[in-house]
Amino acid sequence: MEILYRAGFALGGLSLVVFFLGITGLISPPYLVIALAAAAGFLIYSCRAVSFQGLKGLSFAEKLLLAACVLSVLSIMPLALMPPSVRDELIQHLALPKLYIGAGRIWEIKHIGFSYLPQNIDLLYLIPLALGNDIAPRLLHLLFAVLTAGLVYSFILPRGGQEDCTPSLVFSST
Repeated sequence: MEILYRAGFALGGLSLVVFFLGITGLISPPYLVIALAAAAGFLIYSCRAVSFQGLKGLSFAEKLLLAACVLSVLSIMPLALMPPSVRDELIQHLALPKLYIGAGRIWEIKHIGFSYLPQNIDLLYLIPLALGNDIAPRLLHLLFAVLTAGLVYSFILPRGGQEDCTPSLVFSST
């Protein structure tokens, strides 16, 4: 589960870099691609020693649970590939980053109250939106759901055992 922590650190650092780029007025595709490449490079470099040998030691129940989670993600994937249509994502999560991209910086938007507190996930949505892709933020959102389910699983497993961990993973993956 160490890879989950490293991925979270890389994504959190990337959102912080995008925030600082926005404050300095450098929100444009070249700077965002450089920041994305740096975060990907960090993640690849930090995970080079992580192996997946731990999957061999899983019990049958854990393998079945892992297969169910993969099946759940695969069944959600077609919905994530649809164009954005939900009011929340259109008004808040995608509109605000689009306004920031149009201005080239993070700025005060007086008629939108939540613009005073840009969320980290919205800052990560800036990267695919600046590159002209409005579906990638949904895939990023799905990635965060998978990472959260994995973190809940890795937190509860040593404390409660398999019998407590399975319901929590099923709950957090829905």
